Amino acid sequence: MFDFLPGVTNPTLKVYIKSVSEDVLQCEIEDNGIGFSKGSNNKFHDSKDVKLIREGLALLGYAV
Repeated sequence: MFDFLPGVTNPTLKVYIKSVSEDVLQCEIEDNGIGFSKGSNNKFHDSKDVKLIREGLALLGYAV
């Protein structure tokens, strides 16, 4: 589901899911990938990974 470029040393992906309230989950994804360039104004890149996570949450019955 997640892909690192060949130049990333010791690739790491952490996913934190926290119950904020009875009907709200907070999902935080942390990695050591290359990220975005400093000039980028894209705060939330709609990548394949994000789409797959949204689909998974929808299958679990969460509104995303």
